[in-house]
Amino acid sequence: MASVPERYREYTPIAALRPYVACYWTSTAPGGPSARRILPDGCIDILFNLLDGRYTEGSIIGAMTTPHFFQTNDPVHLVAVRFRQAEPFLSCACLPAKSPICTRR
Repeated sequence: MASVPERYREYTPIAALRPYVACYWTSTAPGGPSARRILPDGCIDILFNLLDGRYTEGSIIGAMTTPHFFQTNDPVHLVAVRFRQAEPFLSCACLPAKSPICTRR
């Protein structure tokens, strides 16, 4: 497998979704010993790892209140949607408002 470059990019949603969706984003990273710092933004993200064009993992990340350090030894190619501030979601008992709440492999 070729080396995966480290890259982050955001995409603007269509006008009809902007009240709910802050952005779509992609991120690639080669993996390895260095951790990446993720700052809290009060939003909920749903993300999928599509390394080599196939689904390998999905996660829902709740509204973080403190920075999080992300490190993986394996390359990643994340595709995600970031919803605006979490308050509308907090009334739903199935979505706690902190840290990763589910991961599916």
